[in-house]
Amino acid sequence: MTKEEQYLHYTELILKWSKTMDLTAITDPEDIREKHFEDSKAPVSFLAGARTLVDIGTGAGFPGIPIKIECPNIHVMLLDSTRKKINFCRQVIFELGLKGIEAIQGRAEDPEIFRTHGPFDVVISRATWPLELFLELAEPYYNDGGCAIAMKGARWQEELKKAEDVIKKYGLKLKESHPYTIGGGDKRCLLMFEKQRAF
Repeated sequence: MTKEEQYLHYTELILKWSKTMDLTAITDPEDIREKHFEDSKAPVSFLAGARTLVDIGTGAGFPGIPIKIECPNIHVMLLDSTRKKINFCRQVIFELGLKGIEAIQGRAEDPEIFRTHGPFDVVISRATWPLELFLELAEPYYNDGGCAIAMKGARWQEELKKAEDVIKKYGLKLKESHPYTIGGGDKRCLLMFEKQRAF
């Protein structure tokens, strides 16, 4: 399959499964392309050199599956606590013929998950938790020198301020903030945090 064919089939699967389960409130194919696929691809240019990535709270596979389509050399793990959503992700992986990607059911705070599967070069999540909670959950998953990427909406500056104590607690550095706009004019921002290397 070409990338375009993979995204088209992914859209078909979202529409099909959304008839019987709560995958996403967005069910217009063009909106899926703009608000899910386009948004999920935003971190791709910041992943140079990454070999492993975990998407915690992946839901219907965002942003992990589009990242895998765009970056086939990165090994991706999708993590979600809802079995039906993980079953959906596994079906997408199978039908799109993706390799080097797995979908795991579990809670992000479960120590067995990060002990068994981690650590990762990148831990990412798309608008799943408040920033301070995401950074708490992400902390065990990535290496010294690794990166946590929070995909946030228009109020990202408020969340960043509220997360100051957690950022300080874990010795994190805000490596980059990257505001961007997706189709329809929705404002987004990538917040990239680096764990300081241990000496």
